[in-house]
Order: sequence, then C-alpha cells, then structure tokens
Amino acid sequence: MQPLVIEFDESEPAKYLQLASAIRSAIMQGKLAPGVKLSSARVMANTYQLNRHTVMNALQLLVAEGWLESQQRSGYRVTKSLPIQSSVSTSNTPTLKAKPYQFAKTLAVPAAGMDLTAYKYNFAGGLPDLASFPQKEFKRSVSHVCNHLDINQLHYGQVSGNEQLKAHICDYLYKARNLNVSDVLICNGSQEALFLIAKAFIKQDADSNLKCITFRRL
Repeated sequence: MQPLVIEFDESEPAKYLQLASAIRSAIMQGKLAPGVKLSSARVMANTYQLNRHTVMNALQLLVAEGWLESQQRSGYRVTKSLPIQSSVSTSNTPTLKAKPYQFAKTLAVPAAGMDLTAYKYNFAGGLPDLASFPQKEFKRSVSHVCNHLDINQLHYGQVSGNEQLKAHICDYLYKARNLNVSDVLICNGSQEALFLIAKAFIKQDADSNLKCITFRRL
C-alpha cells in the first residue's frame, strides 16, 4: 500500500482516531480497494512518526467497524464486504397520518352511579334479587354460628359440600318443589355446575333416570 497523505492536527481528537478516519475515508473513496493489503503497523508507525501502539489501536478500530480484516501472519487487508453506511433514502416516503375513527352510531355516555332500580328488567350479571333474600333469617343464622363457632368447620370440608347444608337443601326441595332427592352436590360456581351437568348427560346410561339440580354457593 502506498502511504496516504495524512496531516495530523494536535487540536483534533486522538491521533489513532485521525489515522482511522483517514484510512476509512480512503476506502470509501476507492483509494484503497477491497482486498488490498495495508502496510505493517511498524512501517506505518515509521511513516507517520507515530507510536506503534497508536497505529494498532487505529487498525483494531477499523477491524471492529468492518473496514479491515486481520489475517494471521499476513497483516491487515481491506475487507471485501464493506459495511453499509446508510440505508436507502426514505425522503420520498409519504408520512402516514392517523386516521380518525367514527362509530356507526353514537352511544350515550353512561352516567356514574346508575340507579339499578330504575329498570324494570335488569339483565346485568352478578346481581341477585335482594328483595327475596331472607335478611332477618340470615342475620339470626350468622349470629347463632358466631356464638357457637366450631373451629373445625373453618377448614376444608367434603368436596361435595357441607352435610348440614345439603340436608337443608333437600328438605327445602321437598317442601317447596315436592322433589324427593337423596343427595345434592354443592358446586363452587355456575361454570363447574354446568360442566358436571354436561358430563352427566353425555355419559348418561340409557336405563338411568338422572335428575340434576344445581345451587350456587354464596
């Protein structure tokens, strides 16, 4: 490689950066073609009156950037696949603008704190009929349980439900619906109940007479 004409400026960054910039510019301008072998670091140090470590730092920087490649016992060469400096210009690419959306029908904004009693039929989920709830009986039952608390009842019980609760439900079904059932299954929720009912009907034997009654646990 013929020595490049490089004028080092003491006011500019470190000399190894100036040397690397000069070699990089020569490669980009075609003065150093791909595959060309560079002079050894010792020769370049003598030519530019630099420390050999300064030259090595510049060459290693260009290797890291992809401009040069280091070959054992052969020195440094300009890489044949030069790095991409910039992508294709996108100045002509049209700028995308946000498209305003519009509903087919404007919906009224629901008022905060809606009065659910204003609707004759309310199909909202999770709203039991509190008017039919026996509040007084429930209060007396809770008070009785708290006064006669059995610690064992606070642990996990049988998976099919509390035996006393099942007995009361069977008694209620006989009095209110004239249904004589021998046992009931207390489920964790409506999804579990529907799942068990579906399995029962799918696997039901032709000779069996199955009655399914579900109650959701409070």
